[in-house]
Amino acid sequence: MSMNDYVHITMFRKFSFSYHNCTIDSDTMKSEKLVKLFAYLLSHYQRTVPSNELIEMLWYLDDVDNPIGALKNLIYRLRALLKKEFGFTDFIITGKGSYAINPAYHLRIDTVEFEKYEKYLRDSSKPEYFEKFLNEYTGKYLVEIKEDHNTLSKRVYYHSLYMDKVVEYAKLLEDKQDYEKMEIIAKRAIEIDN
Repeated sequence: MSMNDYVHITMFRKFSFSYHNCTIDSDTMKSEKLVKLFAYLLSHYQRTVPSNELIEMLWYLDDVDNPIGALKNLIYRLRALLKKEFGFTDFIITGKGSYAINPAYHLRIDTVEFEKYEKYLRDSSKPEYFEKFLNEYTGKYLVEIKEDHNTLSKRVYYHSLYMDKVVEYAKLLEDKQDYEKMEIIAKRAIEIDN
């Protein structure tokens, strides 16, 4: 299977969802709640997510008269967007009181790749693992979502992990006296940090 057959999702810097030559992002979606819902489902693509969990995540600070109806409306809007832009009619599966991402689709999610290479780096300090790990992080996590505790916690976690690995890789490069690459890594980290 070629990478072109994958659905590419980015959550670092700016949310985007791409398939073949078509992309939607937070600007296209025009709704922070819609981005939040879609990002949450994609982050939990390996399991079925109960409706009450989605409602709690979306409206934990708000008093909503009909949360089930509001959730169904958001799911409808998301499905309509996926159908219009990609022709996807079965990307989100409805279960009994739950929703899931259809496992028939192949996903490439930057946060998943980031975490995968972070795990590799626990066992090995291979420069190629550092390179792949650092290249996945293109900016802070889901910056378009402003006032959500879980998103903010993940944003801080990912950023801290990234900066720790930058320092670790810089020390490795210093030991190898590869100052040119060390400078490139440091400059990129400073750009991302601002």
